[in-house]
Amino acid sequence: MADAVVKEEYALLKLPIFAGNVAASRKKRLYASAIEEYVEMKSHELQMGEWLIDPSTGDFINSKGQDVSQDLELTINDPDHPRSHWEIPEAPVEEAELIAAIWTKPNMTARAARFKQLRDYHKSDKLATAAFVEEAERHGVTKPFSDQVGMNPADVGDKTKAAARDAINNPWSASFRGDETARAARIASVIKTGTALANALVKAAGTTVSKPLRK
Repeated sequence: MADAVVKEEYALLKLPIFAGNVAASRKKRLYASAIEEYVEMKSHELQMGEWLIDPSTGDFINSKGQDVSQDLELTINDPDHPRSHWEIPEAPVEEAELIAAIWTKPNMTARAARFKQLRDYHKSDKLATAAFVEEAERHGVTKPFSDQVGMNPADVGDKTKAAARDAINNPWSASFRGDETARAARIASVIKTGTALANALVKAAGTTVSKPLRK
C-alpha cells in the first residue's frame, strides 16, 4: 500500500510537464507566456492536493473530475476570469503576409502601429508586450523594439531563404545582421559554448575562426 502511494506521488510530479505539453499542442495556439502561466497554475494546484491519478485510466484528474485537456479549456473559457488573451489570434493568409512584412523590413513605424494593434486587442501594455515579443520571435527577430530584420515563417521550407536566415544569425558570415560590437559579442558567446558549434558556423560561412567575413 505504501509503495503504491509513493508511486502515485512520483507520477503526479509529472503533471506540470504534461500540462505544458497539452497546452503547447492545442490546435488553437497559445502564447508561450500563457503556457508558462498555465504550468505554474497546475504546479500550485498540485501542491494544494487538487490533482490525483485515475486508477482505472492512469490519467491526471482534478478535484472537479476534469482531465488536463478539459481543465485547460475551462481555464481559458472561465466565465468569471476569461483568458481569451492567452490565444494567438488566427490571422487570415493576407493578414499573415502583412504581419510578416512588418518583421522582414526595418520599418519602426509599422512595428509601432503593430504594437498599438496588439495593445488595443489585449487591453494591457504587459500582455501586448508579451505578444509583440513572441510574434517577433516567430519571425526570427530577437529585438522587436528595433529595426532588426527577420524572416517570414512561411518561407522556412525554402532552402535558399533558410540559408539566408542562418547567415544573418552567423557572426562569421558577411550577412550577419548585427553591428561589429554585436558580432564580437556573439562570437565570444559561441566560443564559450565549445568548439563544435563555432566550427560548424565557421564552416558554413566559409572562413576561419579568426577571420569573420564582412561586407
